[in-house]
Amino acid sequence: MEHSSVANYFGYPYTTLNIHNTPREEVAAMYILASSQDMAPNQDSIYNSIITCAVRPALVIDSIPDSYCAEVAGCYINTDSLPHAWSHDNTWAQEEDAVFKNTYYKYGEYLYYDFHLATPSKARQIGLPLSSLRLQIATDLNGVSRDPEHPDAGCYSNQ
Repeated sequence: MEHSSVANYFGYPYTTLNIHNTPREEVAAMYILASSQDMAPNQDSIYNSIITCAVRPALVIDSIPDSYCAEVAGCYINTDSLPHAWSHDNTWAQEEDAVFKNTYYKYGEYLYYDFHLATPSKARQIGLPLSSLRLQIATDLNGVSRDPEHPDAGCYSNQ
C-alpha cells in the first residue's frame, strides 16, 4: 500500500448513531489480523501513507511474531509507536496535530469530511523518496505532481 489515506472518524464527534457492537474507543482505522498462518497474509508493506482515527491506536497488527513480515515507512500514524524493526522513518501523531482539512460530518451545517491535507499538516514532506518505492506514484488523486524527494504522505499532496 503506497500513498493511501486510511481514516476512521465515524461517530466522532457529532454522529449519535453507531451501528456496531464495539465501543468507539476500541475501533482502529486499520486492523491487520495475521495470527493464523493458514488464513492471513504474512507480508505487507505500507509506505507514505496516513493511518489515523478519532482515537488511538489507529493501526493494530495482531500477528504471530515469527511468521509476519512487514515494512511500514514514511507514514503518519495515529499510534504511539510500532515496536518492530520493520517500522522506520514514521511520524507519530500528537494530540494537537492537524492532518486533514475536515474530519467530521455535521448534518445541519452541510460540513463534510475533507481528507486533503490541512495547512500546516504533519503529513507533509515526510514520505520516502519516490525512487525508493515499487509503484513510484508520481501524482495524487487530484493529478497534482508529488515532490519526488520529499513527497507528502497520503492520497493527496499539498496544493
